[in-house]
Amino acid sequence: MRRILVVAVAIAVGVVVPSASGAKALKATSNGWYVFDHVPPTTKTPKDGTYTRCVNNPNTPPVVELGARFSILNKPLPKGSKYILNGPSKLHIVHTTSAKLSPGAYFYRFASSKAGRSSFSPGKYVFKLKVGTTTKTSEFIKLVDDSSC
Repeated sequence: MRRILVVAVAIAVGVVVPSASGAKALKATSNGWYVFDHVPPTTKTPKDGTYTRCVNNPNTPPVVELGARFSILNKPLPKGSKYILNGPSKLHIVHTTSAKLSPGAYFYRFASSKAGRSSFSPGKYVFKLKVGTTTKTSEFIKLVDDSSC
């Protein structure tokens, strides 16, 4: 009787483990940035790229929003996932999703006002998409003020 029980448990474990390990993990990719200064057109900057604005041109307003572009690839992003933006001077903005998100291409707009600022200052900003404690994708953008133009 004991042998039958041991064999049954071994078979059950052998069947369960491969199916659990064969499950596909959620995949996401970073696709770049939208830079919003509220003057059309909206600028599109590549992943890990640089956005330069001419500070001597009065028609070039400050950056007030950054839109991190990303794609969810193979299964829905669960409710409670986090979009995080970190930047200079201890800037830290977190948005927690309130619903699951189907696979597809998306962007999330981070407003400087959410950090108590009128605009985003020059420096490096990092976006992270997290599910629990796991970062599924990340990217950065460098904002540069050019006074030589």
